[in-house]
Amino acid sequence: MNELTVELKNCYGIQKLDKVFNFTTEYNVNVIYAKNGLMKTSFTKVFKKFQDGKETDIKDVIFVTIQHKRKKQRRVV
Repeated sequence: MNELTVELKNCYGIQKLDKVFNFTTEYNVNVIYAKNGLMKTSFTKVFKKFQDGKETDIKDVIFVTIQHKRKKQRRVV
């Protein structure tokens, strides 16, 4: 099984997100659909920072003094 576990807290306006994305052959596509202003761009910014190797740059731009948490874990079984 291929899974991507995401735990975000106070990252670019995302207050909290704990989600396991399943990429097995049965569920090989995940779609995020929401109205404007409901975290899609913030979610993309977090993953872009991971992609660029700049995890330490991930922060909350609104509440800059709040502690943030970011964790990405991929599991292949």
